[in-house]
Amino acid sequence: MKKSKFLLLGSVASMAAIPFVAAKCDGTKEDDNKKPGETTPGNPTETPGGSQNNPGGNQNPGTPITPENPANASKTDISKKLSADNLKDLAKKLKDEFNESPSYDNIQKALRLYFNEIKNSDFLVQGSSEKLEITIKGDSAKFQGTIILTKQSGQPSGGSDVTPPTSNDNGGKVKELKVETETLIKDLETKIEKINKAKFDSKKLEAFKKEGKDLDYIEYLKADTFSKLQKEFTDELKEFLEYFNEVLDEIKKNEIKSDDAKDLLEEYNGITELIKEQFTIFEKVSN
Repeated sequence: MKKSKFLLLGSVASMAAIPFVAAKCDGTKEDDNKKPGETTPGNPTETPGGSQNNPGGNQNPGTPITPENPANASKTDISKKLSADNLKDLAKKLKDEFNESPSYDNIQKALRLYFNEIKNSDFLVQGSSEKLEITIKGDSAKFQGTIILTKQSGQPSGGSDVTPPTSNDNGGKVKELKVETETLIKDLETKIEKINKAKFDSKKLEAFKKEGKDLDYIEYLKADTFSKLQKEFTDELKEFLEYFNEVLDEIKKNEIKSDDAKDLLEEYNGITELIKEQFTIFEKVSN
């Protein structure tokens, strides 16, 4: 089964970089309005050991400040961001890639569930029938580290070798998962429609700023960047929608066991909370 596609959403930090990053990609720089010599708070013009030929060290005013690209320009260590459960579920997601020629596209797609901006060019993969070792290249601008995925027992590669579940597997949890999945699909379809019809509201944005919360989401949001926010947000929600439809299809084919259903229901809790938070913030800057 195509399980655990969105386990990346286990933290607000990872979700924070998704829809609202669009508002920071317009090329609009707060630094353009700075006076000579003025710097961004918390980003000194020189760091210990900085070169005299490079005043300001490694700072780059044009680089958006996101959870994966903080003001101090430190890289995200992928080995420290994923829990043991995350690694286990990622291994299940990539069960068909345990071979000597794994698909970089499939691995990149799976990793983006945890690291939204990661690219094929950021990493190297050494694969075998039992292990996948994913190492970030030294020239990656945003990531570093290595993760090792071990093939999970009872997870054969390919769909043809998977034993169909028995009637005992499809108990109450699977029925509960079906109902929850159908509810989520309808909810996402409604949210996507609302987002596409929404209009930017500058007054609501100013009121939101006064709350002093979650300002990193909308730091560079303006009327001319709102359409990008809409596109990024709807694109991400469409990925969720596609995934939930895949799960529903597998439920109808009797391909999901009770244990899988239990795990998915737990994942759904985190997903729905984070989508709710993001949508609430979106509504605070639109009408």
